[in-house]
Amino acid sequence: PTQIVVMVLSADPKVDLQVMSLNAASVALYLSDIPMKAPVCSVRIGKIDGNFILNPNNEELQNSTLDLYVAGVKDELLMIEMRTLPDQKENEIFIEAPYADVLTRTTSQNMNELSEDEILEALNLAQKAILNGSNAYEEA
Repeated sequence: PTQIVVMVLSADPKVDLQVMSLNAASVALYLSDIPMKAPVCSVRIGKIDGNFILNPNNEELQNSTLDLYVAGVKDELLMIEMRTLPDQKENEIFIEAPYADVLTRTTSQNMNELSEDEILEALNLAQKAILNGSNAYEEA
């Protein structure tokens, strides 16, 4: 079996290295003498203010309520990793107690759930981006 290790020597801290590393390794294999039918491409989808973002940078990902990582070839998705990021809020609550009034802080987390339609919309966006990437690799 062939194993590729991507060692990043220098990078922009805003760039998503997971996406770039998989794409670089795939192109290296595709251009080599190793028989490969199609290049594998990966993308990340985020969701900020209700809108899907294709390949958000690391700063945008911190503000995103979705982290969807998808890899595939032209017509097929090969891998889907998804996590929803909690929306965490700190609240101050004033509690009147019989012996002393208390001001306390609470932390609440609202899990950001996605409907089936939203997941399909995000996967469709990822599939289109993967198709565009595959076509670009094949034309080069």
